[in-house]
Amino acid sequence: MSVKTFSILFVIATALASFSQTPAAAYGASNDSGEQMTVPSPVSSEQPSLSFSSEAAKTSYVRGGLTFGSAYDDNVLLGTGSPVSDVSYTVQPTISLVESMSRLNLTLLYAPGFTFYQRTSSRNQANQNLAFDVKYRLSPHVTLNFKESFLRTSNYLNQFDQIPGIPGALQLPNVSVISPFADQMNTTSAAQISYQFAPNAMVGATGTFSRLTYLNRSQAPGLFDSSAKAAEGFYTHRLSGKHYIGATYQFQSLLTSPGEASTQTNSVVLFYTMYLNSHFTLSVFAGPQHSTTRGLTLVSSSTWSPEAGGSVNWQGSRTSFAVEVTKKISQGGGLQGAVQSQSASTSVRRQLTKTLSAFLSASYSSNTVLNGVLISGNNSNGHIISGNASLRRQLGEHLALEMNYTRLHQRYANLPGLSNDPDRNRFAASISYEFQRPLGR
Repeated sequence: MSVKTFSILFVIATALASFSQTPAAAYGASNDSGEQMTVPSPVSSEQPSLSFSSEAAKTSYVRGGLTFGSAYDDNVLLGTGSPVSDVSYTVQPTISLVESMSRLNLTLLYAPGFTFYQRTSSRNQANQNLAFDVKYRLSPHVTLNFKESFLRTSNYLNQFDQIPGIPGALQLPNVSVISPFADQMNTTSAAQISYQFAPNAMVGATGTFSRLTYLNRSQAPGLFDSSAKAAEGFYTHRLSGKHYIGATYQFQSLLTSPGEASTQTNSVVLFYTMYLNSHFTLSVFAGPQHSTTRGLTLVSSSTWSPEAGGSVNWQGSRTSFAVEVTKKISQGGGLQGAVQSQSASTSVRRQLTKTLSAFLSASYSSNTVLNGVLISGNNSNGHIISGNASLRRQLGEHLALEMNYTRLHQRYANLPGLSNDPDRNRFAASISYEFQRPLGR
């Protein structure tokens, strides 16, 4: 039975079984303060949010808009031996729906994009960007969450509103390589069920699937398709209203093609999460991870390595930030096999004035291919460093202007194109029209 099938069946079985258990309401209040438990961030299907506390109120509305933008990129092609610069123009309509009810929260977003290049017109493309998030409370203490994200693009950086990653720190797909230009498709799915069976105890299960596919191999020399399937079960106990401890077991099946190099991992991780208040979260996790790698003429090899990390998230009235550090074995993300990944990222959002906001982010990721030398005869280990800065000014109720700069450095000695042209700069400007209407009016 595949991991994906197992995950789906396990989630359904757990949901059905929960209905036959004693209702959590029978325990009285959820805890001493009457609050329900929260799924801690290391095992949550939610990512840290950069929304301001004033933006956190849940409403039901439909939102739409249209964005026109232009960007200058000094390295739009891959594998040419020297950087090629170009100016692009993008048109991106968006439509989103948010529905909040007592038991159901639903978010749906669709944002196609049309990109036109001034010099390399053969690379013009229509992009697709689709995501939805459904959270349904099956009973007072049983919650089901399902998410799906689909992105098809020729330029990973050419998205004005990237859909946030689906899972949390232990399930987030790895992005090892960002190609200057390559027609690619990214899909991510996550299903999670949590059951609070006692005032201060919760169990849950998560199934995730992600896939990276390069649709035109000639545009991505030296890069590989990859997929990851994972099943996870967790237990968490609340020591008080602010402190959670717990443990999780995760199984992963990681596949890279062409070549069909496969890696399976098993890990047991202990975690601790502190909710200092409703706007500040601190989490750490650590545990052993065992991996077995097979493929091509490889003799099956096994290794033990630590899996560890932590995150901090703050949502203030005018400032929000998120920091995350992880070390784990994950999918190749474009490299020739599963990798031992070490990554760190930070993001800050600041409301400067009533109509002006700023966003800053930086990230670092180092990737070491498991048995990389044996798989292909050379080593494509390397790292990626990126930084992003943007300013957004609201021009009125419906219009907004945004300026953005992205700096990207990648060092992979044996990847064509990236080995000769490791640096990339992108300047972009866009103007957007947006409208929002409450549902039911």
